[in-house]
Parts: sequence; structure tokens; C-alpha cells
Amino acid sequence: RLERMVQGTWEMQVRINLEEAVLPRLSADQLDRYCRVVGRQHLDEALAGGHGAVMAFLHFGQHWFLPVWCGHNRSTLNQVAAAGRPPEDKWQPTWFGARVFDARDAWFDALPVQFLPLDTPHRVLVRALNRNELVGIAVDGRIGSRFAQVRFLDRDALFAPGAIKLARIAGAPIV
Repeated sequence: RLERMVQGTWEMQVRINLEEAVLPRLSADQLDRYCRVVGRQHLDEALAGGHGAVMAFLHFGQHWFLPVWCGHNRSTLNQVAAAGRPPEDKWQPTWFGARVFDARDAWFDALPVQFLPLDTPHRVLVRALNRNELVGIAVDGRIGSRFAQVRFLDRDALFAPGAIKLARIAGAPIV
């Protein structure tokens, strides 16, 4: 059983690496051929209200397809993410480490998504929602200082309530 789990972990990492190599090069039409989005009507209905929508998601499986699809096919997506390099006082890069982050920065820049740092003020996110845009937040990410313990897939998981708080403040639906 442990060997199957380890093998599955490696296979998922390979898929994620392939996803990162391919996604910036895909057009909206190509992405639609490779990615089937179920429930598009929920996103359409949320944006029809004119208050934008908070897109809450998990780092689970091929988690980059949905933000990229939204960036190509819908309203502007403002993704709150730990994009970019760690602060220099936390990490002194080696030559190789710096090149890895150069490649990662180029990858983020090539996506049809507006990345916002984790410390982006709430007012910036509310303004994006007021422009009827999407704000993406990973509820299992590093944002927040308090987390709610919930049952997810028969396990206890910690989720940050920031997406719910933002939606409540802005009067925006969550998708």
C-alpha cells in the first residue's frame, strides 16, 4: 500500500510539472479541448449578479487548469498566491535556485491570470469584485492566521475562512 501511495505521489508530481510546461502555451480553444469544466453555469450566474465572484479552491490534483481556464474564458481572474520569490531575509538563493525562480516567474507571467501577493489589502480585492472580476483564493493555502477544522474526504482538514469573509464583505457569491 505504501508503494502505491509513493508511486501515485510521483505520478501526480509529473502531471503537475507537465501542466506547468504546457499551460502557458495553450490558447482558450486548446484548453477547452483538454479540460472539461462541469458547472460553468454556476460561474456565469455568479458573474451575472455584477458583484464578481470569489473562487475558492484547493491545491488538489491538477489545480492550475481551472484558474487558467477562467483567465481565458471569463472575467479577469485575480489570484491571491505565493507567486514570486521568498523574501531575501528568509532565503539566500544559490545560482541554481535563482534560475529555478527565474523560470517560475516567467511561467506565472505567461498565464492569463493576475497574481496578487498574499498580503494584498482587502480593499484591492473588494475593488476587483466591484469591477465584476473573479478573485481566486486557495482555502487550503498559507493565507490567514486562523483555520477551521472541517471533514474533507473522510479526513480532518484545515481551511482558511478568508474567502468566506471576503465574499461577505463584498457581497459577492462564492464559486
